[in-house]
This record gives sequence, structure tokens and C-alpha cells, in this order.
Amino acid sequence: MIKIGEQPFFDLDTWQPPTGDPGKHLRWCLNKAARAGVRIRPFTAADTAAVEDTLAAWLDGRPPVESFLRTSPLTLAEHKRLFVAHTDRVEAVVACSPAVDGWLLEDLVRLPDAPMGSTEALVIATLRQLAESGARRAWMDVAPLRGFRDQLDYRARLLFLASSPAVRAFDRRYGFRNLTTYLDKYHPTSWTPRYVALKPVLPRVSTIRALTKLL
Repeated sequence: MIKIGEQPFFDLDTWQPPTGDPGKHLRWCLNKAARAGVRIRPFTAADTAAVEDTLAAWLDGRPPVESFLRTSPLTLAEHKRLFVAHTDRVEAVVACSPAVDGWLLEDLVRLPDAPMGSTEALVIATLRQLAESGARRAWMDVAPLRGFRDQLDYRARLLFLASSPAVRAFDRRYGFRNLTTYLDKYHPTSWTPRYVALKPVLPRVSTIRALTKLL
């Protein structure tokens, strides 16, 4: 079993945005969004075309993903709760999928030139509205590679050492550290480790070579 990252968890019964020095950068972002006139509201069918344009702009230039991990906020929208940050246009959107006693904020996208703080304002407002509607828990996406050194099994630790060059290459391409920094600013209630199980326990050399070809 290999630890692949950690997922931020929010206990909506107790969580509040950070205050004091820990919340300084978040407050700065929220103030910038407010001064730019960014407002938050629930998604409506009239927003569909604008959200599709926002998604297309966000995906432009990013590595293509065709698996179930692809970003698709409008897929099965009838089962989700979506919120948009807007000025005179849709600046950002977040899609929340149902989870046990709560919601997963799984697709968060914005226009490349959206006002500073748009996504921060969107996340904070979404967490508050979910809590007000009776949700008790919320999660954001897994931060890949966060805590990756903290493996439970010695074989996984050996694999980490052996795969360090590939890990660094993935980080340079996808910006996992930047994602961790972004998620940290919300001061989640806790971070939940996430693992994958391998069979055989260690991947074959051919598997590792196939992965490196994706870089």
C-alpha cells in the first residue's frame, strides 16, 4: 500500500476561516475579490454556456486527461451542487458532489484572467452555504504527493526513494506543491492520508517504464 497524498477535510460544524496571521493571505485574496466586484451565487441553467467557456479556457494548454479524473463540472449536474463566482461574467465555478454527510468540492476552475481571489471567495462562500444547508462535512481534492515520504511500509519507502526522479518530474509538470500551498490557506480541520494498494506489492519494471514515458 502506497501513500499517494492527503485530502483536506472540513468539519462544517466547527470550521471557520482562519483568523490572525494564519489567515492573512486568505483575507488579502478575499479583499481583492470584493474590490473587483466578485459575487457568489448558485449555478442556474442560464450559466451553462458561460461555465463551458470558463472550463475550456481553464483547460487550454493543460495536459489532456481522458480518464474518470478529468475535470467535468457539468457532468451529472443534476446530482451536484454548483456555485459560480461572477462579475459581469462567470469568473469561476465549483462543482460539489455528494459524499457521506457532506460534499466533495471536486471541480474548481476559473478564467485565466479572473480577478485575484475569485476562487478563494468561491470556496469560502460554498463551504458556508453547504454548512447552512445542513451539511456536516466537506472535502476538497487530494493534494498529490503531500506527505508522500510518510509511508507505512518499508517497501513503499524504498519505492519512494527509487522513484524520486519521476516524482519530481510529475511535480514540475503538474504543480502539486502549488496545489498543497493553495489548499493549506483554507486551514482545513484535518488532512486525511490517501493510499493505493498494489498487486503485486511492488510494480514491475515494465510498469515503471510505462509511467515514465507519460512524463
